[in-house]
Amino acid sequence: TGVMLFKLHNKKYDRITHCGVLEFLPNEDKTCYLPNWMMHHLLLQEGDELCVESVALPTARFVRFQPQSKDFLDISNPKAVLETALRNFNCLSKGDIIAINYLNRNYELHVVELKPADAVSIIECDMEVDFAPPIDYVEPKYIPTTTQNIATTPKTTTSMATTPGDPLSGIPSSFKNSSSFMPFHGQGNRLDGKNKSKDQEQQNNLQIQQTRGVPNYDYEYGTLQFLRLP
Repeated sequence: TGVMLFKLHNKKYDRITHCGVLEFLPNEDKTCYLPNWMMHHLLLQEGDELCVESVALPTARFVRFQPQSKDFLDISNPKAVLETALRNFNCLSKGDIIAINYLNRNYELHVVELKPADAVSIIECDMEVDFAPPIDYVEPKYIPTTTQNIATTPKTTTSMATTPGDPLSGIPSSFKNSSSFMPFHGQGNRLDGKNKSKDQEQQNNLQIQQTRGVPNYDYEYGTLQFLRLP
């Protein structure tokens, strides 16, 4: 790729990481400048001795990060944010804790796993990114919902026929009374002055004789009954 990669080794504490280079400057003191998070990872103080070695690293295929705070979960699209932030990195080492900035806030990510090696180059590569749960993340406890028994008062229904032997026991007495009110029960006259026909009188008498509101319990389904006038 033409990009120079280096292995940084703090022999005092046996801490190792890998990095690229931003620029070379003429320096007689043999001094290098490192990001603050990298010095923290290597347990370095200003002026400490550091071993720098040029290396060639394989191209990354897979990386798994573990956020150091559950606040990282508040980012709406963490993979897109991480993809943008990783453009500032040339390589990754297993065990590193890198820092990315998003919306003026720093988030630390621990490199938990790498493939195909423990140190890889991420320049112009197509790698799969995965996240482990943050170190301070607590799984929510599942509380099963219990069904509460609701006491209900049984509804009482009034049966129309309370006595099996009496089919009319559930019918109000006003409907069983044959002498109940009948509209237009008076005597009518014809306009031409003639007497009413016998058929009309018989029909009126039949209406009086019929009991109002009492059903025919002997009716058979599918049959027709014709009432003959006396």
